[in-house]
Formats: sequence, C-alpha cells, structure tokens
Amino acid sequence: MKKILLLAITALYIGGIANAQLPGELDLLFGGTGKYYFPYGDSSISNGVVIQGNNKVVFSGAMLNPGSGYDVVVGRLIDGVLDFSFGPTGAGYCYDSYIGTDEHEAVVAIAPDGRLVTSSWDQVGTPTGHAIFEFKSFTDNGILEGTGNIDLGVNSSDIAQDLAFNQTDAHWAQVGFSYINYPDTNQVVMSVVYWRPIGPGLGPETGFDGDGRKWIFLQPYKYYYATATVIQPDGKILVAGYGLQGPSPAYNSAVVVVRLNTDGSFDSSFGGGAGWVQYDLVPGFTGLKTIHDMALQPDGKIVLAGSIDNTTRDFLVVRLEPDGDLDPAFGSAGVGMVSIDFIVQGESTEDNGRAVGIGKWGHVYVGGYNGDFELACLEPNGLLSTSFGINGKTTTNMGGDDHVHALAIDSLERIVLAGDISISAICLARYNGQISVATRELATPVALQVYPNPLVQREFCLEMELPEDQEAQLRLINMEGQLVSVLDDTRWPAGAQRRCYRLPIYLPSGIYALQLKSLRYTGVVTMIVE
Repeated sequence: MKKILLLAITALYIGGIANAQLPGELDLLFGGTGKYYFPYGDSSISNGVVIQGNNKVVFSGAMLNPGSGYDVVVGRLIDGVLDFSFGPTGAGYCYDSYIGTDEHEAVVAIAPDGRLVTSSWDQVGTPTGHAIFEFKSFTDNGILEGTGNIDLGVNSSDIAQDLAFNQTDAHWAQVGFSYINYPDTNQVVMSVVYWRPIGPGLGPETGFDGDGRKWIFLQPYKYYYATATVIQPDGKILVAGYGLQGPSPAYNSAVVVVRLNTDGSFDSSFGGGAGWVQYDLVPGFTGLKTIHDMALQPDGKIVLAGSIDNTTRDFLVVRLEPDGDLDPAFGSAGVGMVSIDFIVQGESTEDNGRAVGIGKWGHVYVGGYNGDFELACLEPNGLLSTSFGINGKTTTNMGGDDHVHALAIDSLERIVLAGDISISAICLARYNGQISVATRELATPVALQVYPNPLVQREFCLEMELPEDQEAQLRLINMEGQLVSVLDDTRWPAGAQRRCYRLPIYLPSGIYALQLKSLRYTGVVTMIVE
C-alpha cells in the first residue's frame, strides 16, 4: 500500500512541477512568489543586476539614507532571499557614500577575477548639479575595496550610464554622456573612459586617446547620449545610445552605435569605414527613438533595446551585423528592427524598453515597464515567441508604479528583472525562460534512487546517472508544493554518481518530493521522513 501511495504522489508531483515551469511565468522558487522587495532605506532604486556562480543574483542601485543622500547599494539573493554571507556585517547587502551628497544610477558588472564593480555618477562641487563619473569595487562577497572618480572636463557635467569588462586583460570601459559647457545644456556628447585593471595600477589607460578619456562628437544631431557598452572578445569597445534634435518642432532622433579600438580611435571595419553608424529606422518619422541597453550575440551580431514613440510608445529592438549594417534577417519586415506593443484590456500602453539579454539558444529577452514589469521573448529571427507567456509577452504588477532598469539571465535560463516601485523601493522578479529552439522538448526524465527510504536519521544518499554535464538544483518540496530547501545547486558531471545529504533537524515528519531540475533533465522521487 505504501508503494502505491508513493507512486501516486510522484505522479502528482511530476505533473504539477511540469505545469509550474512554463516559459514566461514567474519562477515561484524565487522567494515563493517569483518576486523580491528590498526592505531597507527611505527610498531605493535598482539599476543593475548580474548573476554570480550558483545562480546567485547581485543587484545594485541607489538607496536614500537620512542625512547622507542617495548612496550606492549592492545586495545578493539566493532564490529570492537575502544572502547573509554577503556584505561586511552579514546583512546580505552593503552601501557606501562617496564624495558628494547624491549618487545615482549604479549599475554593476563582474570583473574577470570575480570582483564586483559599480558605475554611477555623483553630484559634487560647483556649479550646482555638476556631476562626475564614479566607481566602486567590492570583493565577490560584497566587501568594499576601493572607490574612484573622474571628471572628463573642467566645465563638463558627466553622467555615467554603463560599464563593461574586457574578459581577457581586465581593462574596462565606463560610458555615459557629458554636458560639455555646463551649466549650459545645449550640447551633449557621448563620453568614454577606458580604465586599467582594478588593482594597484588602476587609472585611466593613457594609451586610449592620450589620457584614457574620450568625448565622441557626431553629426548632425545636437544631443548624443551613450547609454550602454560592451567589450568584444577582440577587445574592441562598442558604445550604443541615441542622438536627437528637439524637442521643437518635433523630436528627430536616431539609433547610434560606435566601435572604438583600444587606442581610442574609430574602428574602420565598422560603419563603412567611419567607425560608427546611426539609423533613423523610419525615414520621415519624427517620434522619439531611444536605446538603453545592448547585448552581443556569440556570432558577433549586436542587439539593441529601447523605445520608439509612434501613436504610443513601444519596445524597440534592433539587430546589427558585426560590421554595423542592419540585419535584414531580424524581424518580419527585413529592416533589422521590431517594435513590441503590450496591449492591456484592448488598449495600447506606454511601453518603455530598458534592458536586453541573449539566451542559450539565441532567444532575445527584452525587459521594460508600463507601470508594471514587462518582459518579451523573441525568437532568434526577431519574431515574438508564441511559446513564451501570452504571444511572447508577460506583464507583472509589482505593487505600484513599477520600473524595470536591468535584466540578467542565469545558467538555468531564468530571467531576472530589476527595478523599483514608484522610485521608492528596489524590487526584482524572476521568470522561467525558454527551452531549446530546435526541439521545444520537455526536460528528459532522469531516474533518481534514494536510500534509505523512509528516513529515520534525517540522512540519505541519492544515486542517478546524467547523460551530460549540467548545472542543476536538487530541491526538497512539501505536500503543498512549496519549496522547503535547495539541497544542492552546482554543476553535476556526466555519468553515474552518488551524493549524500543531511536534512535539517527541524524538518517536520511527512512525505516530501526530491526534485532534480536542470535545463535539459528533470527527476522526481518521493521520500518519507519519519
């Protein structure tokens, strides 16, 4: 009788778990609801998110502290719960104020040696509102190591927006835009600082344009904003953003991408020899087009994400060939771009595209907001993926006027969006991502064997065989379908293996499901804890 009961419960668990893992749905293993809310500071905003080993989520942003203004904050989550091994006080987060009264738009990147580095901008000195580029470096466990800043010009006000690392030599780029005759705001140019590796020799790389910093002057627009950067495997620096002329009589704007060599010169193999491209995308169209993020595909193609104002504001996604030409294979119109309109209750919404990432199988994930979190998934050809969410899109109400500013994808193809509620509280959400483009197959079942079963001493061993190496989690789930514990979250080698575990002593007696989950394989076995 006990064996029949176990088989019946196993079948129920397998069905329930399969149904709960649909692409585009919130991942309920992330904090129990798929959502996380940062409870500290009078006000907080997240502008960055990255994934560390074992799929730990690190977010960055700014937090308002009474008396000190907005400070840079970084925190780490394990499945939607603060990781108390992170930070100097074991709080799961840390913050630091530097020089000025307000630090803004702190994004985060992982250096090749595992350090966490944030880029932000700070208001300092005179005239009022004068800003400089700023950065902070932390150990991989959130201990502050150092801070630094740079002023790009005597009369400039410099707004940092993004950073990226060369994964080979650890040089890194910090980009943004500068009002070059501040407080006059009538000329805005793209700004780049190229830094030597974090460490004793840190400083601007003088081999880059003479002093490690560069203003990029382009034509014909009056204002040029750099909002994203990526360093290619060959070391060349991609800088993306937009140019505009406006607002009177109407916004005239273009998507802009620049590629620089490591000496700061324009790359002549890009943009027909100019080293930069700009596209108005819709000739004669005077609506505003903006770019806020960029991702590099393994084949060297460049994906840009932002917004386009038509009758309403929609997500804008553009893909370029490695030489800067628009990719005609992207999207249905053969023009290298797509716009995405989220329609709620039959009405178009003001959709602000803010972040982009490339999945394992070439899917393009685009995050943004319309008062709620929004996430879209495109197939590699640029068409909305009908197997993701509802017709390729999903929307999540986080509890207020919600904004998305950053996106990251973990090794299990789960998408993390980071942002804020009403510019007052950091919040994140994690979604189940896509499966293989080629087959759309369900995960292949793997047989799990547990002994002893029932458990008397709260100790057991697991035996199984995997056809190939996989990043996988071993999860303990109770009869209500709730996650009780993640027992293992590592890379599992191919072949037969045996691992032993001890369950928490406080775990109530009862029947539990032990689930192995990876991108390609899944297994479930029930066990009785006495």
